[in-house]
Amino acid sequence: MNEKYEQIKFDSWQELAKYVIDGGEVYVDCQRRIKFSGVAFNCDIEIVFSNKNYLYTKKQPTLEELIAIKPRLCWVWDNKSNNRYIRVVECVFNGYYRTGSIEYDNAQMLTDDEIKQFLNGE
Repeated sequence: MNEKYEQIKFDSWQELAKYVIDGGEVYVDCQRRIKFSGVAFNCDIEIVFSNKNYLYTKKQPTLEELIAIKPRLCWVWDNKSNNRYIRVVECVFNGYYRTGSIEYDNAQMLTDDEIKQFLNGE
């Protein structure tokens, strides 16, 4: 899958520095990643911030894009009901999340902890 990027904005170079130090990925012109070694940055962070129109982060794929790659274990529910179910969503068709022959209005991927609980039968 090709990497997709989206522009990211910061109000100050300090905010940019904190984001990178905390593990956020920022790329200059979608090519060079800004890194923090624990002691220093691999670039002059103030100069990079001054060219803030060229700062990007990797775009996270949407649930629909992930389902198109392979089916996903999700919470599913309809707008008319409060009941939520765990199902494997096989595809998205006309805006509905399809699990076999049943379609749902909404879907949300399970967290890692929820998947562990599901697999352990809890």
